[in-house]
Amino acid sequence: GARYAGAGAQTVVVKNGAAPVYYLQGDQTGVVAVPPLTDVVDTTAAGDSFNAGFLAGLAQHKSLPDSIALACRLARSVVQGRGALVPVEPADFTSQTQDQTRANSPLC
Repeated sequence: GARYAGAGAQTVVVKNGAAPVYYLQGDQTGVVAVPPLTDVVDTTAAGDSFNAGFLAGLAQHKSLPDSIALACRLARSVVQGRGALVPVEPADFTSQTQDQTRANSPLC
């Protein structure tokens, strides 16, 4: 992330599959843990789903960690089914904060 920040990026999010997600925004840095997942069916569009969830969180004025948690929940749901789409209600992924997600959800 430091390389991108050095090039002028204001916000950097680094994801790596099941590894924790690292972020940098200005002087703020942090890590969002990704709980283990054993029932991966198809990873098609996992990254695209993460990006969509992240941008949706930011569009809803969620904090960076909460936007990342939302992104993880969406990507996690997508990889548990075949193909790139999972039929869900938007509220399924947008109604929890990061703290609620950690405590209550099998999703990231």
